[in-house]
Amino acid sequence: MVHLHTLEPFDVKEARQTPDFERRVANAPLSTTTLARPLGDVRASFFQRIVSYLHDAHIHGDYVETGVQRGLSAVASGGALACRNMLRPKGHARMWLYDSWEGFPASTVEDGEYGRTVTDRLTNRANFKRADPGHTYNTFFAGKGYSPEAVRQKLQNAGVATEDAVVFRKGWFNDTFKQVRPTRIAFLHVDSDIYQSVYDTLVAFYDLVEPGGVVLFDDFGHFEGARRAFYKFLVWERREMPLLERHGYTEAFFIKGKQHNRPPQGLPPQNPLSVDNWSSKKKCQEV
Repeated sequence: MVHLHTLEPFDVKEARQTPDFERRVANAPLSTTTLARPLGDVRASFFQRIVSYLHDAHIHGDYVETGVQRGLSAVASGGALACRNMLRPKGHARMWLYDSWEGFPASTVEDGEYGRTVTDRLTNRANFKRADPGHTYNTFFAGKGYSPEAVRQKLQNAGVATEDAVVFRKGWFNDTFKQVRPTRIAFLHVDSDIYQSVYDTLVAFYDLVEPGGVVLFDDFGHFEGARRAFYKFLVWERREMPLLERHGYTEAFFIKGKQHNRPPQGLPPQNPLSVDNWSSKKKCQEV
């Protein structure tokens, strides 16, 4: 049993920063969104707003998403990246999309009772078939657009040159994370749901995130395992204390290296960049 009074003081690690770092990250999105509008519209708007921030703050690197499913977040982000000419061939960034498209791996005790109940029925094809008689795994998922091919088509419809700009990594994370990975990341979207997958994502990619880059946890408020993986890796192991922001009921995110939300010295306070104040249907140059 760990007693808090026996722990050593935190030695807070800060990301590499340039002299103008605080000015560049000052306008990063803050947690000001409610769920007054449909969830999909709110999510799409927020992901596009993050891309706008990365563009304006000159945060260079790739987009990585672990847990793609139907590709809704990837399409929102990819469309915004392409619209700002940040993706190849016009830009330098690529999208790295990781998913088994086979359901979930096995959960652990760290996922809690709810997480195990929800995820275990989708652990593999056999479990899924037993849990849902009359439905096959393939017909359920493929029919709902759960495949790399379906996501590829959606990205192309959003203006993304998938042959140049997108790397699909289909398979279990303990295999695909060993393959060639990006060298620098501007936006790490952790949508891996369960404890081990979230933890493995952070081990594989966190050190590649650039200062000022965005690390977003899609399931922070929904799955206990996702939240526990966040605290284990960043707080207990890395001794970092990110400036965590919330979005909606489940998402949490932070700007790597950002220590506070005060305006830079000498500059007037900025209004938080709320996605409630703009429409996801606006053209990217108007954002």
